[in-house]
Amino acid sequence: MLSLLAFGGPRRFLSLTAISLRFVSLNDSDLRHIQHLPSLQKLYLVCNGIGNEAVFLLTSLRHTLTNLELAMNPRIDDDAVPVLIIMDKLTYLALGDTGITMVGLRRMAAAITEENRIVDMEIPACCSEYIDNMHNLYIVFPTAPLTMDPDACESLTDEALRRNLAAHAEVNPDIIATGTRKEMVGRLRALLELRRQDLVVSELVIGEEDDDM
Repeated sequence: MLSLLAFGGPRRFLSLTAISLRFVSLNDSDLRHIQHLPSLQKLYLVCNGIGNEAVFLLTSLRHTLTNLELAMNPRIDDDAVPVLIIMDKLTYLALGDTGITMVGLRRMAAAITEENRIVDMEIPACCSEYIDNMHNLYIVFPTAPLTMDPDACESLTDEALRRNLAAHAEVNPDIIATGTRKEMVGRLRALLELRRQDLVVSELVIGEEDDDM
């Protein structure tokens, strides 16, 4: 196992801008030895066996890191997302074969989009598959008289609620199109909010792919 102790000495490697630790076995705590490098911009951590604690130890690098690879570290999951969100200089983030799910990606994509940042992001295969199959979960681009706005659900008539839910049920039979008004409002609102969040992820990821073509 590689020791990173050498990086932790006082006033050493102050100009170091990149470290590649691909396929090097590490403990989460090893990352504390590089967390104070003031110029580090690119960090490649691939298949290291690290988890969320390692990501937490990178918090002090949040204003310098531009490229971060965390691929093939399945112990890194959605609990690491808050740290990834505050890394506001990132332009490239690799998360393939991590434990990050759509729940975490929705949260990240919302923050990145709100801050008008551009991040080239590689995501886990299960998340890519989910995005590719959104059309089987709901109508991705509903047209009038169907609504796209979750906040409009309360003002819809019962008939309009049933019509919206029935339309989505045609692509996803698991959607229940009947019930009390409260149930239908809640169900349609949740569905449309999920759709809105998924589209933010889709636009972020697919938009970056299109830019690379």
